Amino acid sequence: MPEAAASPWLLAPERLHAPCDPAGLGFQTTMELDPLSGTLGQDEALEALAFGLSMTTDGFNIFVLGPDGSGRMSTVRRMVRARASGESLSLIHI
Repeated sequence: MPEAAASPWLLAPERLHAPCDPAGLGFQTTMELDPLSGTLGQDEALEALAFGLSMTTDGFNIFVLGPDGSGRMSTVRRMVRARASGESLSLIHI
């Protein structure tokens, strides 16, 4: 097997772990943290959904794909309700 330094694609085993000092996190347990809101890491999906919801002509559909428990349906419901109530579809970026 080639040496790890011989290729930029191979990692030495010690580089596969990044230690984290819990003292530097600023909390003792996750119970101390505020719950997250919004949808994390899905900026393009949120923009596409907002675009789809802004269509005013018939004949358009929105297809949403994602694993169970990913929050996709609650995100869609929240944005559909906002659109239906006339609110602005402001995107939440965290």
